[in-house]
Amino acid sequence: MCGSARRGIVRPTWDKTWMDVAAIIGQRSLCDLAKVGAVIVTRDNRVASAGYNGPAPGLRIRQDCHVWCPRGSSPGSGSACMALHAEANALMRADWTEIQGGTIYSSAATCENCAKLVAGSGIARLVHCVLNERDRARDPGKVEKYLALCNVRTERITQWDG
Repeated sequence: MCGSARRGIVRPTWDKTWMDVAAIIGQRSLCDLAKVGAVIVTRDNRVASAGYNGPAPGLRIRQDCHVWCPRGSSPGSGSACMALHAEANALMRADWTEIQGGTIYSSAATCENCAKLVAGSGIARLVHCVLNERDRARDPGKVEKYLALCNVRTERITQWDG
């Protein structure tokens, strides 16, 4: 008998499912410091786009970030990072008409710049993970307040087994 046909099956929530997918996509990143993935889903829970943090495609870099990124060799300087963020990559690849009213999932705390992109995209909801000091340093409270002003709902995940 097929697993889904048995009684009593406990299925993960959509938020858990899509956050797991975002984390798996993030494993494609070349960043030594943070492998972040993002998935955008439509209002009816279909994948519209996905992305991960890393160099712009035109850079054609295949090595880990400590080779090509100033931040990779000097972790304290976040502004020196040359990578595109996962949320930005997912948004750039998305069909605008499909993501209206959808949700974006990020496997790390969303930064202020990506929050602006999300707010301008027509996405209705952001779900992001705030799990460690690096995530808290991005000031997720400020990001969430900004998105609330833009009528984008937010969910903060603080514990995750993904």
